[in-house]
Amino acid sequence: MQALKLSADLKLLITELAEAQKGEKRSERERRAVGQMLRQYFGENVEVAHHASGKPYLKAHQEYSISISHSDYYAGVLLAPAPYIIGLDIEDMAQQVERVRRKFLDECEEQVIKGSIDEMLALHLAWSAKESLYKALNPSEPYLQAFSLKSLDIDRAEQKVALTITYQQEDYELKGFYTDDYVLTFIALKQS
Repeated sequence: MQALKLSADLKLLITELAEAQKGEKRSERERRAVGQMLRQYFGENVEVAHHASGKPYLKAHQEYSISISHSDYYAGVLLAPAPYIIGLDIEDMAQQVERVRRKFLDECEEQVIKGSIDEMLALHLAWSAKESLYKALNPSEPYLQAFSLKSLDIDRAEQKVALTITYQQEDYELKGFYTDDYVLTFIALKQS
């Protein structure tokens, strides 16, 4: 497990998913990975529960906000003090996102993607950023077209990214990073 301090308040835990145990479902494998990361971070078993909306929370540590994401090969947990509304998404670098691009990008967003230094990377980042913001805001619209990619800045030297997504005429700034294997984006909105 890697534990990264993203800011004074934000902590990211990330790990590769272990091989599935015999007969183990993918969701069980993901829960096991999240449980192990939280146990390692807190030094105790920590139960993850879910609100009626589906958003996760920590039963014994409600002073924290939590967002969880999984891909085929990785699991991630974002933690922040409870005044924050947070969202995290991790996506494997795979070709499937190319096949569904028309389902989550409009023509203006396509121009942002095509204007980037790496179109496939930008496509994965756009999907991931929309997922992160969706998890943070938990909107009533169950589709990613409600979110519009406004800008994307890829820092090749640092492998970091900054994105702006518009939702209901409000701009949201997201950050992230990438490797050869995956992209990861997150957002943290501090409530007053």
